[in-house]
Amino acid sequence: MRIFVTGAAGFIGFAAASSLARAGHEVSGLTRKAETAGRLAAAEIAPVIGDMADAASWMPAARACDAVIHCAAEYSERNMTLDRQAVQH
Repeated sequence: MRIFVTGAAGFIGFAAASSLARAGHEVSGLTRKAETAGRLAAAEIAPVIGDMADAASWMPAARACDAVIHCAAEYSERNMTLDRQAVQH
C-alpha cells in the first residue's frame, strides 16, 4: 500500500511512517526542512519537502497514495486552520 504521512519528521509522524515502511508499505512523508530528508530516506520514507500551509507542495504526492495519515502539527495561532485545510485537501 502507498501511504503519505504529514509531519513525517516529527516525533509521532516519524514513528508512524518508519513503522509502516518496516511493515513493507511504500511510504512518502512530508517534511518542511531539506535537512530532515536524509533521515527520512534512511528509514525508507520518500521525503516530500513542503509546507502544510501550501497544499500545492504536497498534494501531488498525497494523491498518488492509497492512504494519508495526518501527523503534522503547527504550534501557532493558525494550527486549527491549517489542520482543517490539510484534512479538507
